[in-house]
Amino acid sequence: MRNKPHKVTLAEVSRRAGVSTITASRVLNGSAGPVGVREETRLKVLRAARTLGYRPNALARAMRTGRTGNVGLVVIRRDDGQILTGDQFYNQVIEGVEHELLENGYNILIAVLTPEERRDLRLPRIAAAGFVDGLLFLGVHDRAYLQHVSRAYRRVVAIDEPAFPGVACVFTANSEGGCLAARHLCELGHRRLAAITTDVEDPSFQQRIEGFVEEAGRQGASVIAVERGDAWSDGGYTAMNALLRRGGFTAVFCGNDHLAIYALRACQEHGVVVPRDMSVIGFDDVPVGEHTNPPLTTIQVQKRELGKRAAQLLRQLIDGKPSARPQVVVPVALRIRSSTGPPPPV
Repeated sequence: MRNKPHKVTLAEVSRRAGVSTITASRVLNGSAGPVGVREETRLKVLRAARTLGYRPNALARAMRTGRTGNVGLVVIRRDDGQILTGDQFYNQVIEGVEHELLENGYNILIAVLTPEERRDLRLPRIAAAGFVDGLLFLGVHDRAYLQHVSRAYRRVVAIDEPAFPGVACVFTANSEGGCLAARHLCELGHRRLAAITTDVEDPSFQQRIEGFVEEAGRQGASVIAVERGDAWSDGGYTAMNALLRRGGFTAVFCGNDHLAIYALRACQEHGVVVPRDMSVIGFDDVPVGEHTNPPLTTIQVQKRELGKRAAQLLRQLIDGKPSARPQVVVPVALRIRSSTGPPPPV
Protein backbone atom coordinates (compact mmCIF):
# COMPACT_ATOMS: atom_id res chain seq x y z
CA MET A 1 0.00 0.00 0.00
CA ARG A 2 1.29 3.45 -0.92
CA ASN A 3 1.92 5.90 1.87
CA LYS A 4 -0.37 8.91 1.66
CA PRO A 5 1.58 12.10 0.92
CA HIS A 6 2.18 14.19 4.01
CA LYS A 7 -0.18 17.17 4.22
CA VAL A 8 1.67 20.21 5.53
CA THR A 9 -0.17 21.80 8.45
CA LEU A 10 -0.53 25.40 9.52
CA ALA A 11 1.38 24.58 12.70
CA GLU A 12 4.40 23.44 10.65
CA VAL A 13 4.34 26.67 8.67
CA SER A 14 4.19 28.76 11.85
CA ARG A 15 7.11 26.85 13.38
CA ARG A 16 9.18 27.27 10.21
CA ALA A 17 8.46 31.02 10.14
CA GLY A 18 8.99 31.44 13.89
CA VAL A 19 5.54 32.96 14.49
CA SER A 20 2.36 31.96 16.27
CA THR A 21 -0.23 29.81 14.52
CA ILE A 22 -2.69 32.71 14.73
CA THR A 23 -0.28 35.04 12.94
CA ALA A 24 0.43 32.46 10.23
CA SER A 25 -3.30 31.91 9.78
CA ARG A 26 -3.99 35.64 9.42
CA VAL A 27 -1.28 35.99 6.79
CA LEU A 28 -2.29 32.94 4.76
CA ASN A 29 -5.98 33.77 4.93
CA GLY A 30 -5.38 37.28 3.64
CA SER A 31 -6.69 38.98 6.77
CA ALA A 32 -3.35 40.43 7.88
CA GLY A 33 -3.68 44.07 7.02
CA PRO A 34 -1.14 46.83 7.52
CA VAL A 35 -1.85 46.97 11.26
CA GLY A 36 -0.82 44.08 13.49
CA VAL A 37 1.50 42.08 11.20
CA ARG A 38 4.71 43.61 9.94
CA GLU A 39 5.63 43.24 6.27
CA GLU A 40 8.79 41.36 7.23
CA THR A 41 6.73 38.83 9.20
CA ARG A 42 4.16 38.46 6.42
CA LEU A 43 6.86 37.69 3.85
CA LYS A 44 8.52 35.23 6.25
CA VAL A 45 5.25 33.28 6.60
CA LEU A 46 4.63 33.25 2.84
CA ARG A 47 8.16 32.00 2.16
CA ALA A 48 7.77 29.25 4.76
CA ALA A 49 4.47 28.15 3.23
CA ARG A 50 5.98 28.07 -0.25
CA THR A 51 9.08 26.16 0.90
CA LEU A 52 7.04 23.52 2.73
CA GLY A 53 4.44 23.25 -0.04
CA TYR A 54 1.55 24.31 2.20
CA ARG A 55 -1.84 24.25 0.48
CA PRO A 56 -4.74 25.78 2.41
CA ASN A 57 -8.21 24.31 2.09
CA ALA A 58 -9.70 26.75 -0.39
CA LEU A 59 -13.33 25.93 0.41
CA ALA A 60 -12.80 26.28 4.14
CA ARG A 61 -10.94 29.54 3.69
CA ALA A 62 -13.67 30.96 1.46
CA MET A 63 -16.35 30.06 4.01
CA ARG A 64 -14.32 31.54 6.86
CA THR A 65 -13.09 34.75 5.23
CA GLY A 66 -15.52 35.41 2.41
CA ARG A 67 -12.57 35.33 -0.01
CA THR A 68 -11.52 32.78 -2.58
CA GLY A 69 -7.82 33.60 -2.73
CA ASN A 70 -8.15 33.77 -6.51
CA VAL A 71 -7.65 36.66 -8.93
CA GLY A 72 -9.01 36.59 -12.46
CA LEU A 73 -6.73 37.65 -15.31
CA VAL A 74 -9.02 38.48 -18.23
CA VAL A 75 -7.57 38.58 -21.75
CA ILE A 76 -9.15 39.04 -25.16
CA ARG A 77 -9.07 36.97 -28.33
CA ARG A 78 -7.87 38.93 -31.34
CA ASP A 79 -9.61 38.84 -34.70
CA ASP A 80 -7.01 36.33 -35.96
CA GLY A 81 -8.03 33.93 -33.18
CA GLN A 82 -4.86 34.42 -31.14
CA ILE A 83 -5.09 35.01 -27.40
CA LEU A 84 -2.89 37.74 -25.94
CA THR A 85 -1.12 35.42 -23.49
CA GLY A 86 0.98 34.11 -26.40
CA ASP A 87 2.40 37.54 -27.23
CA GLN A 88 5.99 38.45 -26.25
CA PHE A 89 4.91 41.76 -24.70
CA TYR A 90 2.03 40.37 -22.68
CA ASN A 91 3.96 37.27 -21.57
CA GLN A 92 6.28 39.53 -19.57
CA VAL A 93 3.37 41.56 -18.17
CA ILE A 94 1.80 38.32 -16.96
CA GLU A 95 5.10 37.29 -15.36
CA GLY A 96 4.97 40.49 -13.29
CA VAL A 97 1.36 39.80 -12.26
CA GLU A 98 2.15 36.20 -11.40
CA HIS A 99 5.19 37.00 -9.25
CA GLU A 100 3.36 39.64 -7.21
CA LEU A 101 0.20 37.59 -6.64
CA LEU A 102 1.86 34.26 -5.89
CA GLU A 103 4.24 36.00 -3.47
CA ASN A 104 1.15 37.22 -1.62
CA GLY A 105 -0.77 33.95 -1.52
CA TYR A 106 -3.13 34.40 -4.47
CA ASN A 107 -3.91 31.99 -7.27
CA ILE A 108 -4.45 33.23 -10.83
CA LEU A 109 -7.35 32.13 -13.01
CA ILE A 110 -7.07 33.12 -16.68
CA ALA A 111 -10.27 33.80 -18.61
CA VAL A 112 -10.92 34.86 -22.19
CA LEU A 113 -13.47 37.66 -22.49
CA THR A 114 -16.12 36.65 -25.01
CA PRO A 115 -17.57 39.03 -27.62
CA GLU A 116 -20.99 38.46 -26.07
CA GLU A 117 -19.80 39.53 -22.62
CA ARG A 118 -18.34 42.72 -24.07
CA ARG A 119 -21.38 43.49 -26.20
CA ASP A 120 -23.86 42.91 -23.37
CA LEU A 121 -21.63 44.57 -20.73
CA ARG A 122 -21.59 41.37 -18.68
CA LEU A 123 -19.07 40.35 -16.06
CA PRO A 124 -16.69 37.54 -17.05
CA ARG A 125 -18.13 34.24 -15.87
CA ILE A 126 -15.39 33.65 -13.28
CA ALA A 127 -16.46 36.86 -11.53
CA ALA A 128 -20.21 36.40 -11.96
CA ALA A 129 -19.92 32.91 -10.44
CA GLY A 130 -17.92 34.19 -7.46
CA PHE A 131 -14.73 32.30 -8.27
CA VAL A 132 -12.42 35.31 -7.81
CA ASP A 133 -11.83 38.22 -5.44
CA GLY A 134 -10.90 40.70 -8.17
CA LEU A 135 -10.20 41.12 -11.88
CA LEU A 136 -7.23 42.25 -13.94
CA PHE A 137 -8.01 43.13 -17.56
CA LEU A 138 -5.17 42.87 -20.07
CA GLY A 139 -5.46 44.24 -23.60
CA VAL A 140 -9.20 44.97 -23.39
CA HIS A 141 -9.35 48.29 -25.24
CA ASP A 142 -13.03 48.96 -24.59
CA ARG A 143 -13.71 52.10 -22.58
CA ALA A 144 -17.48 51.58 -22.17
CA TYR A 145 -17.05 47.97 -21.04
CA LEU A 146 -14.26 48.70 -18.54
CA GLN A 147 -16.14 51.64 -17.05
CA HIS A 148 -19.32 49.57 -16.67
CA VAL A 149 -17.51 46.64 -15.03
CA SER A 150 -15.60 48.96 -12.70
CA ARG A 151 -18.87 50.50 -11.49
CA ALA A 152 -20.60 47.13 -11.08
CA TYR A 153 -17.76 45.10 -9.59
CA ARG A 154 -15.32 47.72 -8.23
CA ARG A 155 -12.37 45.35 -7.65
CA VAL A 156 -11.08 45.87 -11.20
CA VAL A 157 -7.73 47.06 -12.59
CA ALA A 158 -6.99 47.52 -16.30
CA ILE A 159 -3.41 46.89 -17.46
CA ASP A 160 -1.80 48.87 -20.29
CA GLU A 161 -4.89 51.01 -20.80
CA PRO A 162 -5.02 54.82 -20.82
CA ALA A 163 -6.56 56.82 -18.02
CA PHE A 164 -10.25 56.08 -18.51
CA PRO A 165 -12.31 58.02 -15.92
CA GLY A 166 -13.61 55.73 -13.19
CA VAL A 167 -11.26 52.84 -14.06
CA ALA A 168 -8.27 51.91 -11.91
CA CYS A 169 -5.45 51.33 -14.37
CA VAL A 170 -1.70 50.95 -14.79
CA PHE A 171 -0.32 52.07 -18.13
CA THR A 172 2.82 52.95 -20.05
CA ALA A 173 3.95 56.55 -20.57
CA ASN A 174 3.07 56.23 -24.25
CA SER A 175 3.21 59.90 -25.21
CA GLU A 176 6.56 60.30 -23.45
CA GLY A 177 7.86 57.31 -25.41
CA GLY A 178 6.82 58.87 -28.70
CA CYS A 179 8.63 62.06 -27.66
CA LEU A 180 11.81 60.12 -26.84
CA ALA A 181 11.75 58.46 -30.25
CA ALA A 182 11.36 61.77 -32.11
CA ARG A 183 14.02 63.49 -30.00
CA HIS A 184 16.51 60.68 -30.64
CA LEU A 185 16.00 60.81 -34.40
CA CYS A 186 16.21 64.60 -34.49
CA GLU A 187 19.40 64.61 -32.42
CA LEU A 188 20.89 62.30 -35.05
CA GLY A 189 20.05 64.94 -37.66
CA HIS A 190 16.84 63.62 -39.22
CA ARG A 191 14.31 66.26 -40.29
CA ARG A 192 11.86 64.39 -42.53
CA LEU A 193 10.22 61.55 -40.65
CA ALA A 194 7.49 58.95 -41.15
CA ALA A 195 5.54 56.69 -38.81
CA ILE A 196 3.70 53.36 -38.84
CA THR A 197 0.87 52.64 -36.42
CA THR A 198 -1.89 50.06 -35.95
CA ASP A 199 -4.90 49.84 -38.22
CA VAL A 200 -7.36 49.45 -35.35
CA GLU A 201 -8.51 51.89 -32.67
CA ASP A 202 -6.01 51.61 -29.84
CA PRO A 203 -5.45 54.51 -27.42
CA SER A 204 -1.91 53.42 -26.57
CA PHE A 205 -0.77 53.56 -30.19
CA GLN A 206 -2.59 56.84 -30.69
CA GLN A 207 -0.75 58.43 -27.75
CA ARG A 208 2.60 57.15 -29.04
CA ILE A 209 2.10 58.68 -32.48
CA GLU A 210 0.76 61.95 -31.05
CA GLY A 211 3.80 62.28 -28.80
CA PHE A 212 6.10 61.54 -31.74
CA VAL A 213 4.47 64.11 -34.05
CA GLU A 214 4.36 66.83 -31.38
CA GLU A 215 8.01 66.40 -30.37
CA ALA A 216 9.13 66.29 -34.00
CA GLY A 217 7.46 69.68 -34.48
CA ARG A 218 9.17 71.09 -31.40
CA GLN A 219 12.51 69.89 -32.79
CA GLY A 220 11.94 71.58 -36.14
CA ALA A 221 11.28 68.33 -38.02
CA SER A 222 8.17 67.20 -39.88
CA VAL A 223 6.32 63.88 -40.08
CA ILE A 224 5.45 63.67 -43.75
CA ALA A 225 3.37 60.46 -43.64
CA VAL A 226 1.73 58.02 -41.23
CA GLU A 227 0.85 54.56 -42.57
CA ARG A 228 -1.30 51.96 -40.81
CA GLY A 229 -1.02 48.19 -40.61
CA ASP A 230 -1.87 45.14 -38.53
CA ALA A 231 0.37 45.52 -35.49
CA TRP A 232 0.30 41.79 -34.70
CA SER A 233 0.75 40.34 -38.18
CA ASP A 234 2.76 41.57 -41.19
CA GLY A 235 1.20 45.04 -41.27
CA GLY A 236 4.57 46.72 -40.79
CA TYR A 237 5.82 45.12 -44.01
CA THR A 238 2.90 46.41 -46.10
CA ALA A 239 3.01 49.86 -44.49
CA MET A 240 6.78 50.23 -44.98
CA ASN A 241 6.48 49.20 -48.63
CA ALA A 242 3.93 51.99 -49.11
CA LEU A 243 6.22 54.51 -47.40
CA LEU A 244 9.24 53.48 -49.48
CA ARG A 245 7.25 53.92 -52.68
CA ARG A 246 6.40 57.42 -51.51
CA GLY A 247 9.93 58.33 -50.35
CA GLY A 248 11.08 61.70 -49.05
CA PHE A 249 11.98 60.66 -45.47
CA THR A 250 15.06 59.29 -43.71
CA ALA A 251 13.67 57.70 -40.55
CA VAL A 252 10.52 55.85 -39.45
CA PHE A 253 8.98 55.39 -36.00
CA CYS A 254 6.88 52.25 -35.51
CA GLY A 255 4.17 52.03 -32.85
CA ASN A 256 5.46 48.67 -31.62
CA ASP A 257 8.41 46.38 -32.26
CA HIS A 258 6.36 43.95 -34.31
CA LEU A 259 5.65 46.67 -36.86
CA ALA A 260 9.33 47.70 -36.79
CA ILE A 261 10.62 44.17 -37.39
CA TYR A 262 8.48 43.85 -40.52
CA ALA A 263 9.55 47.33 -41.59
CA LEU A 264 13.18 46.14 -41.42
CA ARG A 265 12.28 43.22 -43.66
CA ALA A 266 10.71 45.55 -46.24
CA CYS A 267 13.83 47.73 -46.22
CA GLN A 268 16.06 44.71 -46.83
CA GLU A 269 13.94 43.55 -49.77
CA HIS A 270 14.10 47.04 -51.32
CA GLY A 271 17.88 47.21 -50.91
CA VAL A 272 17.56 49.96 -48.30
CA VAL A 273 20.41 49.51 -45.81
CA VAL A 274 19.50 50.23 -42.18
CA PRO A 275 20.78 52.51 -40.67
CA ARG A 276 22.96 53.81 -43.52
CA ASP A 277 20.00 54.71 -45.77
CA MET A 278 17.12 54.62 -43.29
CA SER A 279 16.72 54.65 -39.51
CA VAL A 280 14.03 52.49 -37.89
CA ILE A 281 12.90 52.71 -34.26
CA GLY A 282 10.28 50.60 -32.48
CA PHE A 283 8.39 50.62 -29.19
CA ASP A 284 8.08 47.97 -26.40
CA ASP A 285 11.57 46.34 -26.37
CA VAL A 286 10.40 42.75 -26.89
CA PRO A 287 13.18 40.13 -26.61
CA VAL A 288 13.41 39.36 -30.34
CA GLY A 289 14.40 42.98 -31.04
CA GLU A 290 17.93 42.24 -29.80
CA HIS A 291 18.35 39.63 -32.54
CA THR A 292 17.07 41.41 -35.64
CA ASN A 293 19.43 42.52 -38.38
CA PRO A 294 20.42 45.11 -37.36
CA PRO A 295 19.42 44.98 -33.65
CA LEU A 296 16.43 47.25 -33.13
CA THR A 297 16.57 50.63 -31.41
CA THR A 298 13.36 50.92 -29.41
CA ILE A 299 11.47 52.49 -26.53
CA GLN A 300 11.81 50.22 -23.53
CA VAL A 301 8.59 49.44 -21.67
CA GLN A 302 8.85 48.00 -18.14
CA LYS A 303 6.51 45.12 -18.89
CA ARG A 304 6.98 43.14 -15.68
CA GLU A 305 6.61 46.36 -13.69
CA LEU A 306 3.25 46.99 -15.40
CA GLY A 307 2.03 43.62 -14.19
CA LYS A 308 3.48 44.02 -10.71
CA ARG A 309 2.01 47.48 -10.14
CA ALA A 310 -1.39 46.36 -11.42
CA ALA A 311 -1.42 43.38 -9.06
CA GLN A 312 -0.44 45.62 -6.14
CA LEU A 313 -3.24 48.05 -6.96
CA LEU A 314 -5.79 45.23 -7.18
CA ARG A 315 -4.67 43.83 -3.83
CA GLN A 316 -5.41 47.23 -2.27
CA LEU A 317 -8.91 47.22 -3.77
CA ILE A 318 -9.56 43.67 -2.54
CA ASP A 319 -8.47 44.72 0.95
CA GLY A 320 -10.96 47.59 0.84
CA LYS A 321 -8.27 50.26 0.64
CA PRO A 322 -8.98 52.44 -2.40
CA SER A 323 -5.72 53.85 -3.71
CA ALA A 324 -5.01 57.57 -3.61
CA ARG A 325 -3.46 57.00 -7.07
CA PRO A 326 -5.86 54.70 -8.94
CA GLN A 327 -4.15 55.51 -12.24
CA VAL A 328 -0.46 54.62 -12.29
CA VAL A 329 1.94 55.60 -15.09
CA VAL A 330 5.02 53.43 -15.63
CA PRO A 331 7.90 55.38 -17.23
CA VAL A 332 9.74 54.37 -20.41
CA ALA A 333 13.34 54.71 -21.63
CA LEU A 334 15.22 54.90 -24.93
CA ARG A 335 17.12 51.70 -25.81
CA ILE A 336 19.67 52.51 -28.50
CA ARG A 337 20.92 49.61 -30.62
CA SER A 338 22.01 49.59 -34.26
CA SER A 339 18.93 50.40 -36.37
CA THR A 340 19.25 54.19 -36.01
CA GLY A 341 22.01 56.51 -37.18
CA PRO A 342 22.59 59.85 -38.92
CA PRO A 343 20.64 60.53 -42.13
CA PRO A 344 22.40 59.77 -45.44
CA PRO A 345 24.27 62.72 -47.00
CA VAL A 346 22.21 64.74 -49.45
